Amino acid sequence: MVRSASGFIYYVSVTGVTGARTHLPSDLEEHVTRLRSVTSLPVGVGFGISTAEQAAQVARFSDAVVVGSALSLLVEATPNRRNS
Repeated sequence: MVRSASGFIYYVSVTGVTGARTHLPSDLEEHVTRLRSVTSLPVGVGFGISTAEQAAQVARFSDAVVVGSALSLLVEATPNRRNS
């Protein structure tokens, strides 16, 4: 897959369904490091990242951090202002 990829690699940090997690996999950095050994493309890591601390941890060894679940929770918790 890496040979035919372009742009960037999106590494899914957890298996299963997306959503906030309290802990990231302990071997996440190892997996991203292994991926970097076979590609020069930037690596973005996502799925399960929901806190600033987790994002900072992942940012140490990736080129991008994707926090989609955390963003959707913020949107869900924000009152609808369109009708205000």
